[in-house]
Amino acid sequence: MLSTGMRHLAVYSILLLLLAGCGVGGDMGEAYNNVKPDGNSSENALENPSVNSAPAADAGADRNVVIGSVVTLDGRACADADGDTLIYSWSIVFLPEGSAAVLSDPAITSPAFTVDMLGTYVISLIVNDGKSDSAADVVIITAVAPAIPVTSTIPDTGQEICLDDSGQILCPSSGSPHYGQDAQYSANPMSFTDNDDSTVTDNVTGLMWQKINDGKVYSWYEAAGIYDAAHNPGTEDVCGSLTLSGFSDWRLPSKRELMSIVNYGTYYPSINTAYFPDATSDYYWTSSEYPAGGSAWFVSFYLGFISPAAKDSDNYVRCVRGPYASTDDFTDNGNGTVTDNNTKLMWQQKDDSGNRSWQEALSYCEDLDLADHTDWRVPDIKELESLVDYSVSAPSINAGYFPDTKFSASSYWSSTSSLNPVYAWQIIFNGGNVSFDAKNSNSFSMKHYVRCVR
Repeated sequence: MLSTGMRHLAVYSILLLLLAGCGVGGDMGEAYNNVKPDGNSSENALENPSVNSAPAADAGADRNVVIGSVVTLDGRACADADGDTLIYSWSIVFLPEGSAAVLSDPAITSPAFTVDMLGTYVISLIVNDGKSDSAADVVIITAVAPAIPVTSTIPDTGQEICLDDSGQILCPSSGSPHYGQDAQYSANPMSFTDNDDSTVTDNVTGLMWQKINDGKVYSWYEAAGIYDAAHNPGTEDVCGSLTLSGFSDWRLPSKRELMSIVNYGTYYPSINTAYFPDATSDYYWTSSEYPAGGSAWFVSFYLGFISPAAKDSDNYVRCVRGPYASTDDFTDNGNGTVTDNNTKLMWQQKDDSGNRSWQEALSYCEDLDLADHTDWRVPDIKELESLVDYSVSAPSINAGYFPDTKFSASSYWSSTSSLNPVYAWQIIFNGGNVSFDAKNSNSFSMKHYVRCVR
């Protein structure tokens, strides 16, 4: 495949050849021989009405279009000084590698074709007035990837059943023990579209995913395209060098992005295998580095836990495309609450420093009356993770908006049960690890904090 630089060089070479070829020989040479020795062609034309003026081709303006678009060319600006009827001759002189684009009818004023690959298409137009050809004019059509409207909406976890520490139970009604579990507050259900081109689109976040990864493991340096003398001396870039379904803007997903496709309602693997059929219960690299250095985050699709690993260890890669989601954007409401302007969630600004079992945490948020709101709840694990700031540690949260966040010994509960009913998911804000702990241990060390959300 040609590099971008080589492709541009090829395009410019074609343009030079076309322009050079249109200035000599053929009908243009014959027209030159009919000009008076003094070079006054207009005077010659007045004295000899039979002298023909060559027509002028105009293939239209260069433009960028989204891949998959039908491009209609426009030759209506072509002109002939003598007013003769023009005969059109369009031709595609350069295509991206792998393209099968063809013109609908090269002999009409405005033929069309479909851009089926990313890259540059060069189309030439020559018109003839019945006596002589025009010089060739070219139009350059550049096929680009469509913009992806990525949102900051958090997908649901996929958990659909309520679990206490003894196993599956019917989801309790309000006021009952264990009320407030993940399954009782479902929003933004996970939703995917198989694009039938080896890609999958997440309908909640807008991100496009590689449907099937290459089945190989890489160091983080190779996965992220970062040079390392020992582990990536050739500067391999697994996602950055990927071309899939006509797209070449693939990248390694962030921790939050990769977590967005984890399904906490299933396990071995914790992902929807109808859309990601190759998924295994293994570790997958993210682009997010651990703030302490030397490590980067991975997502395990065994159950859905997230932890850092040494960058020289080997893990799988699933690539994504689309712009990164918006960075932190909070508003301190001045009433003990903070609003996340991206996700639209309102958070309890400070916890009450109480260590609780999971069931006690559920009850605490259900009973909380704060800032004239009584619809507080324990956040699910994806919502809670949205507060993690990967760039800092101890605490790994924006401490300006969430002061006094605990991080050294205890975690913060989520409302999401592990599929082992004894445990529930939690996050420790010392770095942002996603793990689980026993729900209802009487040990103080097994009790954790909670930050409510609405």
